Amino acid sequence: MAKSKLGLAKQLAREEKHIEWVRKNLPRSQQERKCQKRILLTRTKLLVEVGN
Repeated sequence: MAKSKLGLAKQLAREEKHIEWVRKNLPRSQQERKCQKRILLTRTKLLVEVGN
């Protein structure tokens, strides 16, 4: 299911706040790597949506 640009922007904001917490409390963990990957994928989706 495709998300709207606004939905992707909100998700990205939530993920960025979450990774700050993860980096503080769980540095160099698998959870941090997964969160970083989700941020990368969300940013990419957002850029593709804006480009179209």
